[in-house]
Amino acid sequence: MARTHRKFHDLFVARRSEVNTGALRRIGELYAIEAAFRGKPPDERRRVRQEQSRPLLHAFEIRLRSTLGTVSQRGDIAKAINYALNQWAALTLYVDDGAVEIDNNAAERA
Repeated sequence: MARTHRKFHDLFVARRSEVNTGALRRIGELYAIEAAFRGKPPDERRRVRQEQSRPLLHAFEIRLRSTLGTVSQRGDIAKAINYALNQWAALTLYVDDGAVEIDNNAAERA
């Protein structure tokens, strides 16, 4: 998720748009859910993710797919959206496993 966030953030820095602002807001909501339950047991994290994160991810995926049809396929927005959609299974893996983190930043830093 961190890399997907970074792709939309880079676009936001270069030129703000409704698409990249919305993507960053949605990703931020997912990270806020994680922050509220960090350190809790895996079964509780999974339950919260199923209840709160899964619907947000579903809405985000729908938004990405619908937006993809309205932007130039050669543009940076399409590249960011395609990256997210191509990584969707990995991006959403954490929802079904309370022991998995939303991103692998800690591992990358180590």
